[in-house]
Amino acid sequence: ARNAGIERATSEWIAFLDSDDYYWPEGLSTLRLVATLTGASIVCGMLSDADPGRLVPEELQVSIADQFLAVMAFRGVVPPLSMSSSAIRRDVVDTVGTFSRSHGTAEDREFWIRAAARFPVGIAFRPVAHYRIDHGHGKNDAHFASGAKLYVLRRIFREVIQNPVVEARLRSDPASDVFYRLHQSHLLCLDAAIRIRAGEMISAASTLSDAAVLCHTADELYCLIRELAYFLTFPRSDPYAATLRCSRWLVTLARETARSGDRRLTDALLVRASDAIYYTARQLRRSCGEQLAWRTVIAGLRVVPTIRSAKSFLRFLAESPRHTGHSLMYPRNQRG
Repeated sequence: ARNAGIERATSEWIAFLDSDDYYWPEGLSTLRLVATLTGASIVCGMLSDADPGRLVPEELQVSIADQFLAVMAFRGVVPPLSMSSSAIRRDVVDTVGTFSRSHGTAEDREFWIRAAARFPVGIAFRPVAHYRIDHGHGKNDAHFASGAKLYVLRRIFREVIQNPVVEARLRSDPASDVFYRLHQSHLLCLDAAIRIRAGEMISAASTLSDAAVLCHTADELYCLIRELAYFLTFPRSDPYAATLRCSRWLVTLARETARSGDRRLTDALLVRASDAIYYTARQLRRSCGEQLAWRTVIAGLRVVPTIRSAKSFLRFLAESPRHTGHSLMYPRNQRG
């Protein structure tokens, strides 16, 4: 569908809007302004799940950056490139090609890898589109639930270094050795995710330990575990169930890596398990209300009984719009 839209588009700039998203007021004009200020051929803003009517527009902050390692998930980035919060100039398609028709899923990820390998990205640190969390994710959830998406992503990661655009980038990039090291690490991470889905936790923990050895900094390890959590979080249409399942897997992995004495990886897994619950609860508070958000936080304390989880609970309490009464601590269906 995106390729069909590209073929029919007649303007210099092309923007994409997925069926579960809609533009914020002035979303497209913000992207146009970023393009004018930065001169970039790819521009993006933030994709938010909060109600636009509840947020006060922030002062526009703009930058331009090389997002290649970030798109590969080797480096943290805010905001990430997503289809509905981005726009591209036609010369991007002319240079790197259109969306692949051979994968069936994750074609947007593969496209952004090629595009970011060639073009810097103009960034607006302001929401430009809204993500409807309750809209449903039929195709994406089906691919994650079956495990098909993991195999497609592994294929994309293996093939991407042979793409002419990416090859040209790596030949001229003095940091290409970092890319190849982290590329191998994230391939191992995908293998670990596939083993977790198959119930092979001991083998998965061993594979993940091999991947962690290739991460030389705390930030690289954080990005690796964040990507693992992404692979294990489904269905997207039910963030509560998806996050708790993912956190249970991460805690089980942490027990296995603790037995092998890998304290660095164990701590990283527990931190991610705790943080995933906290950030999901914040997301649910914005999109679904207090009751489900508190249900998530309380369940998370049972799944990840760590000091960090307790601190996240207190932090969530302090952020609550209602600071009084036991109803805050114990939502109606949780009392007693």
